Amino acid sequence: MSDQKETTLSFLIADLAGYTALTEIHGDQSALELIEKYLTFVQQSLSLNVSLVERVGDEVLIVSEDSDSLADTALKLLDKIEDELHFPSLHLGLHTGPVIKKNGKYFGHTINLTSRICSYSKGGQILCSQKFINSIKSKFNYNLMKIGNVIFKNVREEIVLYSIVPKINKEYIVVDPVCHMQLDKRSAPIKLTLDRNDFYFCSHDCKEKFNSFSQ
Repeated sequence: MSDQKETTLSFLIADLAGYTALTEIHGDQSALELIEKYLTFVQQSLSLNVSLVERVGDEVLIVSEDSDSLADTALKLLDKIEDELHFPSLHLGLHTGPVIKKNGKYFGHTINLTSRICSYSKGGQILCSQKFINSIKSKFNYNLMKIGNVIFKNVREEIVLYSIVPKINKEYIVVDPVCHMQLDKRSAPIKLTLDRNDFYFCSHDCKEKFNSFSQ
């Protein structure tokens, strides 16, 4: 007989921005090496009482009973990713709520909503729900910014979203608009100015792809 019980937990879902485009531009071998490095960063970022419970492609599901530890994990993971140039930026979503645990896996609306929040985040942004904020014990430890109310498809109630903002602002980090790799704009291989906007690219392939989109 399988175990099955309902419990309330906090969840973090993170995935790499533009992973499909990166695979197309840079190839499967580069994508595989990137995923292996990404999973190393995930493992290194896990705080005490925080567990990686599932990985599908470039998406990871991380769980904890302690929301503060989970917020710390999100910040540490983002910091490691942003320190790694020529690496995609990261989407991160956090939420707290009831789930069903069956055979070591988690099911329910809370997981689905965490995934929606992750997808809604921009590259390099940690988004979380009001319920997650309410479950944090030491709110003064975090820079919290209210994003506003969001209505997700097939979700009945409006969701109040906050951003957990890292305390260190890495002003020189830019993102390749095609493969979403992070670059230092002071040393990016290629820069293109278009309509008074500056775009930075990791390679000529990405620049040519961008030009084909722009025409």
